[in-house]
Amino acid sequence: MHAVDHINLAVNHGFAQVGIPIIIGDGIKGNDYIEEKINKKHFSSCYLASVLKDIDCLIVLSHLTGHMLTGFGAAIKNLGMGCASRRGKLLQHCLVSPEINKDKCTGCGLCAENCPVDAIEARAGKYFILEDKCIGCAQCVSVCPYKAVKIVWSQEYDMLSEKMVEYAYAVTKERKCFFVNFCLYITKECDCMNKERSGFISDLGVLFSADPVSIDKASLDLVIERQGYDALGQIHPKTNYLASLQYAQTIGLGSLEYKLVEI
Repeated sequence: MHAVDHINLAVNHGFAQVGIPIIIGDGIKGNDYIEEKINKKHFSSCYLASVLKDIDCLIVLSHLTGHMLTGFGAAIKNLGMGCASRRGKLLQHCLVSPEINKDKCTGCGLCAENCPVDAIEARAGKYFILEDKCIGCAQCVSVCPYKAVKIVWSQEYDMLSEKMVEYAYAVTKERKCFFVNFCLYITKECDCMNKERSGFISDLGVLFSADPVSIDKASLDLVIERQGYDALGQIHPKTNYLASLQYAQTIGLGSLEYKLVEI
């Protein structure tokens, strides 16, 4: 897919109704980026969407959801993945690649049809993932009706979360940001999975903050308070979202401490 496909998809999903221009920030083919030096554990430089060079302030609107790779998605994920160029997204995902169980694979081809980078091919009636092309988006995991595609869990997924945090830090390094988290229609998986038609808990409200770490922590705490247990942690037990928030605080992205004021 290129920028025109993404814009058409956004229009089809109703984003044009809000009256805000739809801009794909890293160019028609995703090759336009700016380099932001950060000198952190995983990256010395981050490759952000080139549109950010002209932006001094961001209002970051995020939808709280679960996520199979990072445990949850909200403000930090919106910053780190959403504002990265294609190159930046690949660098964050480069160690993540699902596997297809050949015994469960029926050869239906849904995984290949839904792969955004053509990283899945058929061999003798079964499908295989080409690791050198895979970007780790996990769309194949979502669409497989036979549960033949699985994430290979390892410490690399903690690394993915830390890389995403570093990219979020790169975005905020030279820009003022304000964050709005919509804790409404909270689904078990990321919006990109496009498979859930209703939230799994009742709506919690809309949060506002100038701190991405605080607003994400508050959003997750509200889920725990409403459910009486860590619902997203239970849905994605192999992930460790608290560690990623602690890492975000460590590198200076924000604070885990917050005061919640209800309006």
